[in-house]
Amino acid sequence: MPFRLLIVDPELPSREAVERVLTGTGHFATSVSTFQDAKQRFALAPPDLLVTAVKLGAYNGIQLVLRASPDLPAVVIDDSYDPVLEKEALGAGAVYLTRPVDDEALVAVVERLLRDTPAQPSATVARRWPRKNAGMTVDVSGDAARVVDVSYGGLRLELTGTPDEALLTIEAIAIPTIGVVAIHPIWARVAAGGTPRWWCGAEVDVSDEQSGDVWRRFVDSLN
Repeated sequence: MPFRLLIVDPELPSREAVERVLTGTGHFATSVSTFQDAKQRFALAPPDLLVTAVKLGAYNGIQLVLRASPDLPAVVIDDSYDPVLEKEALGAGAVYLTRPVDDEALVAVVERLLRDTPAQPSATVARRWPRKNAGMTVDVSGDAARVVDVSYGGLRLELTGTPDEALLTIEAIAIPTIGVVAIHPIWARVAAGGTPRWWCGAEVDVSDEQSGDVWRRFVDSLN
């Protein structure tokens, strides 16, 4: 089963490159650019593995590893080799790598860490918030879909005729009452029955305070 991976890097090209490589392994990789955004992800949708740059503005990646769950496997990537930072990373329980990072080497490290982690993939972890039935129609990339249920952390969609690979590229949905909502799909599977229907579970992007407040008020408004 795919795992959820979080990449943290303020530099867009390197962040996107790592996300692309790890998504290609069949896992669900998402990324953020700041220490604060990563902390919020830990609270709302804990990842199964963290890949972070060392330089994160006023903070560093090793501090981020220490803020995470002690069981969370982590990879810290430095711009150049620093024996002091390597010792700190290892002391925090993280794997220390330096740029340029070979794609195959990074994948091998990530797969080893996931293989050695006793925790189940986050898609199977017990729900942190109660779900509320929604039963409303929304727009997903120009197609109609049904929101089955929602929670403070995410939602479940039902779509017709959409392959699972396409589901994992969805970036937003349009809800009539509140507008466009950014989402990050974390799993997809075909539904039973003759009609080609797909289920998709997604976390809601609440990386800024305003969007988080809007989403929570929307969930609270449902019976």
